[in-house]
Amino acid sequence: MRSSHAWQQRGTTTLWRYTDHQRYYPGWHLSSDAAGCASLQGLIDALLADGTGAARTVQVTPPSPSLLAVPNNRRAAWEAPGSVRIGHDAAVDGWVWEHEGDRAGLRLDAGALALLRQGVDDIAAGRGDHAMGSGAAALWLWWWPSR
Repeated sequence: MRSSHAWQQRGTTTLWRYTDHQRYYPGWHLSSDAAGCASLQGLIDALLADGTGAARTVQVTPPSPSLLAVPNNRRAAWEAPGSVRIGHDAAVDGWVWEHEGDRAGLRLDAGALALLRQGVDDIAAGRGDHAMGSGAAALWLWWWPSR
């Protein structure tokens, strides 16, 4: 059995994007509580170990008002998918977002998976307010609020 098939989600993971005021924070936004960070770290490690073609779906929780206060773009309208499928794909250069209805997809090459792993490590350590990439393809990483 592939490592990624044994992975089970724990904790809370939040993914959203702004539909208004995209000039300030274009792209997608990610945060997780401590258990969610540990779970995502395990998933990324498993995807890297399994190699290209490995993928799993992560259930997403909409951002709370306290989480939306972290980037301080509270007045902007936003949307959150119900899930995101994260996959290791050697055919992409960096990463590619896909979004249709209530599902998002993120396909990443090995280098981008390693970058995402570092970003999740940063969230777990209480660091954030930085992005992987820019524009509509950006992935902003935010610390989890303590309240």
